[in-house]
Amino acid sequence: MTDDARKTPVSMPITGNKAGRDINVTGNTFNIYADPNAALTSSGVLWNLPFIRNKNFTGEAAIDTLQQMLVQHGSVAVTHQRQVVHGLGGIGKTQLALEYCYRCEDKTEGYPTYQHVWWIDAETDTSITAGLAALAVALDYKAEDAQELIQMAQAWLSQHDDWLLVFDNVENRESIEGFLPKSKHGHVLITSRASNWHGVVNADLPMQVWDEEEALAFLRKRLKRDDADYAELAEELGYLPLSLAHAASYMDSNGCSVAEYLQLYCDYRADLNEENNPLHGYDKSVQAAVLLSVDLLHKQDKQPALALLYMCAFLAPNGIPETLFGNHVEVLPEVLQKAMQSPIKAQRCWKDLLNLSLLNVQKAETEGQSSRTFTMHRVVQGVLQDDLEAQGTKQATFARCLQLLRKAFVFASGSNMATWQTAHELAENANVVVTTANDLQIMTEDLSGLCDRLGSYYQLALGEYNSAEALLRQAIEIDKTTIGENHPNYAIRLNNLALVLQATGQYKEAERLFRQAIEIDKTTIGENHPEYAIYLDNLANVLEATGQYDEAERLFRQAIEIGKTTIGENHPSYAISLNGLANVLRATGQYDEAERLFRQAHTIFLQSLGENHPHTQQLADTLTRLKSQG
Repeated sequence: MTDDARKTPVSMPITGNKAGRDINVTGNTFNIYADPNAALTSSGVLWNLPFIRNKNFTGEAAIDTLQQMLVQHGSVAVTHQRQVVHGLGGIGKTQLALEYCYRCEDKTEGYPTYQHVWWIDAETDTSITAGLAALAVALDYKAEDAQELIQMAQAWLSQHDDWLLVFDNVENRESIEGFLPKSKHGHVLITSRASNWHGVVNADLPMQVWDEEEALAFLRKRLKRDDADYAELAEELGYLPLSLAHAASYMDSNGCSVAEYLQLYCDYRADLNEENNPLHGYDKSVQAAVLLSVDLLHKQDKQPALALLYMCAFLAPNGIPETLFGNHVEVLPEVLQKAMQSPIKAQRCWKDLLNLSLLNVQKAETEGQSSRTFTMHRVVQGVLQDDLEAQGTKQATFARCLQLLRKAFVFASGSNMATWQTAHELAENANVVVTTANDLQIMTEDLSGLCDRLGSYYQLALGEYNSAEALLRQAIEIDKTTIGENHPNYAIRLNNLALVLQATGQYKEAERLFRQAIEIDKTTIGENHPEYAIYLDNLANVLEATGQYDEAERLFRQAIEIGKTTIGENHPSYAISLNGLANVLRATGQYDEAERLFRQAHTIFLQSLGENHPHTQQLADTLTRLKSQG
């Protein structure tokens, strides 16, 4: 699979191309941070709850405590409050926060009447960044990158009251402190497994397992019947909400009695105890409950559903798109390929997993939308990964996930807007897969390609240059041991890293890498190739930035000649080369030719991209300034 080389920004803020010669469109014209769950009503009320309300919610004591903690100092307009709900995975932290939000939306007596509720998946820096940027977009702000959008969101929060900001599943206090709003009003609610929050929040709510009364109430509500064995089941499962939810789903799906489930569970748990293989950091009741559901799928010979389940175990817990599998069946395991090629069989696979609560559906994104997004609890993912390891198939299953994300995560830095939106939707999945690959010490071309694309996304979409640089350097190191240092894809990695270095002012190393990429392409794809012209343009821009005008002019002219015979003189990338040369000529006092080239580039942009495209508008501004300067 050939990867994409990007063209650098030129001196006017046009952000360059990848192979395929697409041109980047900035946040002013296309915003990838829009949250499809957000709803800004005509009255200005903003809500983006990502999950459907749990009709079987149980935990009145905990939610009463949370409500009292958040309102104890008066209304949300009076004082700023930060609260954290913490406890073991599977204890119900997210469900508690979600129910609190819905009760506020319903205007339940005693609950704050927030004007705005904004929910952020806070598992990683990337998801927090995207969530805050999406808030700014929902408030109708526009900016060049995510960091600027975050500043706008923070400023808005500091100037308004009657809002609740939820940071769900924060890893620890260090990962969130820099993102917390500095405001005199509004409420912040954090959920986390970490317990040390001293100095960051006003109060904390440590969550415990249910007591017997709550556990029995849940089972009666969920199974819609009473049973004398509920108490024994709840005690056996340690009163852990996640374990009880899986047990109820199993019984509901399979039609077995509580006594039958208890016997199955106890036998299964005894086997696990003999294996002495507990899931790290979690109660064995979760492990047994989840694996009982997996065992049921085996007994029912639902192999496609099992293949789907195990692949989901390596994806982002929140936000697994249904389309990820349906659009890329060629890289799926054979048994899953056949199922995903049939809409009816595909829906059956998802339904099998939903019926057992191994997956859950996120809140519908837009009314009438046919595709869905799913969630899988992190604890369930851990159980499934451990199960694969015990089977000796963890690496092979993960390799399929890596291939899938490499195929699906396409980020062109240009006018193909669909790649920007798709990349944004898949970014967290790609990030999770890269992290897991590093944990498993995997070094493959698929990982290199994914790191390269994710690095480009971090740079251009999020403005996170440190993360982008780290990913691109990782891609280069992988390529050294897989495809070698004289391969076109290796040249692409060098070029894309050089762009990040150029953007952060590291011109010397950027120049060296661009020159190295050019030498590789001379001997591989040849000098009359559009990609070779990209590298010439990129090096020329660095040379211009460092005052090496003569060589910069020569390289731009060479790129223009290549463009004439490869992409043609009406292509936007040809216009970018013209613009680059014009900037050098203007810097060296050759004003007449510079103006002619600016006008030629503007005409190409106007005809190919339209008058509202930022490249067209920016070049029009350049021509206006030139005219005013005489």
